[in-house]
Amino acid sequence: MHIEKYASRLVWIAAILVATFCYLSVFTPIPTPTSPYSLMVVFPLLLVSGLGSSHFPRVLIHLLGCTPLVAFFLLWSSHLLAASNAIPRRSIVLLLLVTFTSCIFLYGSWSYGVRWQGLQHTLIVVSINVIFIVSLFFLLFAARQRQTFATNYAFHVLLFIWLGWYAFPWLGELL
Repeated sequence: MHIEKYASRLVWIAAILVATFCYLSVFTPIPTPTSPYSLMVVFPLLLVSGLGSSHFPRVLIHLLGCTPLVAFFLLWSSHLLAASNAIPRRSIVLLLLVTFTSCIFLYGSWSYGVRWQGLQHTLIVVSINVIFIVSLFFLLFAARQRQTFATNYAFHVLLFIWLGWYAFPWLGELL
């Protein structure tokens, strides 16, 4: 089977998955373990929230908040469109950078999360972030051992789902 034939479809499926998880990140009115308010979605959402709910439905405004990350994924995925087996160096750097800054963010936000969302919520959110990070490094290791389109694709889909759903969760007082 020639994956090149299906690469563009797979990238669009991944973009829909990333958009879905971005939307899930801000689905509920307050942060919850299934809707942790990733700052990667919240910041763009705050920019478009000025549109007002009287003119646009809440769902549309939330989808507009997801658009920058989905567009970033599509721009980032040129190697997937070419059906590349290798994870690009820039993706490894992105993973290292986001992991490092996410760990600092979670450490710095811990006390705010415990105070405003509670210990259980904070533990769940931090644990899920750790699961994402470990899974991504496992996929990276597997992809370095045996370079396939499947591991490359899975790595990038999981990376961008993490960015849109759980990376940099809202821990603290709501606006």
